[in-house]
Amino acid sequence: IHLDLYRLEDPDELESAGVPAYFWENPRAVVLSEWTSKFPTLDQTLELDPVVPLWQVRLSFSNSEKNRHLEIFKASRS
Repeated sequence: IHLDLYRLEDPDELESAGVPAYFWENPRAVVLSEWTSKFPTLDQTLELDPVVPLWQVRLSFSNSEKNRHLEIFKASRS
């Protein structure tokens, strides 16, 4: 499941879009969420839930922009 939360502004929009259900109602789903940090409450809830495995993906470009570097690592929990 891919979630792009960039255009959402209000935390109530998360609920009306059913976003929390994606993380907790289907334990077999892989959820890729962009811009989750825009919603600190959701971000903190995910970090504090030991059942939800958190990974971060970092994409960077070289100076020439012809090469990309992709890092996938286990996120540290607060």
